[in-house]
Amino acid sequence: MLLANDDGYWMRGLKAEDEWGFMYKDGADDNIEHQYPALWQELASGARRGQVMTSEGLFTFLRFEPLSTEQSFSSGSSEPYGPSERRLGPEDYHWYVMTFVPVSVFESSAAAVNREAFNFTLGLVAVAMILALWLYYSLRSRNRAEARTLELLGLLRIINRILRHDVKNRLTQIRWALENSGVLGKHDMVGEAHDNIHLSLRRIEQMKKLEEMAIGSNAALKNMKISDVVSSVVEGEEMRVELSGDAVVKADDALYSVMENLVRNTRRHGGVEEARVKVEERGDRVLITYSDQGGGMKKIDTNRIFQEGYFGGETGNTGLGLYIIKRTIERYGGKIRYEPNEPSGVRFIFDLPLAQA
Repeated sequence: MLLANDDGYWMRGLKAEDEWGFMYKDGADDNIEHQYPALWQELASGARRGQVMTSEGLFTFLRFEPLSTEQSFSSGSSEPYGPSERRLGPEDYHWYVMTFVPVSVFESSAAAVNREAFNFTLGLVAVAMILALWLYYSLRSRNRAEARTLELLGLLRIINRILRHDVKNRLTQIRWALENSGVLGKHDMVGEAHDNIHLSLRRIEQMKKLEEMAIGSNAALKNMKISDVVSSVVEGEEMRVELSGDAVVKADDALYSVMENLVRNTRRHGGVEEARVKVEERGDRVLITYSDQGGGMKKIDTNRIFQEGYFGGETGNTGLGLYIIKRTIERYGGKIRYEPNEPSGVRFIFDLPLAQA
């Protein structure tokens, strides 16, 4: 991973001798403008993210502002003990975080891409997991202010997007190489590798949705009509949902994922193609009951159903679905509970804040 300041000087570059050039008399040309003019032109245009292909390889960049609202940056002075030449606020001072894929990766044979790029991909995934665990335990062990927590989550979101983008590009390149190498279908191991790449790409998309539900966006909650959410989720699904009542609640787009998760679980685990959503206004709250009359959730501990990592029954997967739903509902200021439906099936009951007119 590479890092450059707003003047295009490397703080972490492809070569150690190019780093911190602005601090040395002979380092004036050790910057992006002189080394990669096409990349600098894109950065100088004000683009916040993008990709630039150079003769050496592909750069993927993301611009971000490292200063919080109450911080400022002093550029210093060229004269000893002289006053600062510039003082910059959060909106005026920015960095660029980048990744780099050398041309050799794109020009290598299918077999070489399969070996080298896949190993690189596994390394990126391992780094992402270690970084995520480090951030999680850091946040858990320290009692930091809310502003600092939001700042770290924002940084984690940026890093995850870059890693997810780079891993997806690598996997797509490997799959393309396998499909066009002429060896697919001739060797069992090649076919197995192709299938695993396809599953990995699907998992990346699932992790993207999971991040949106678990952390949410930086935007404030907005007014959302329950009937609009249900209609959007059911559209394209081979399933019918009967809706009674309606209300406008305070939530965000992760509410679509909550309802989609419940609908798909009904089909996958309950084996039914019909469900019911009942909406009731109770003071300043909205009570929403989602139920079906399928096979229900068998062999589960109802006291642990919403805990992270718990899964039960014969169709349990990662043990994250209901945990993420609970986290999302609580983020809106609501609560959720589960109870068996009568005479059969499941019933999830949760409440959300009623949007004020």
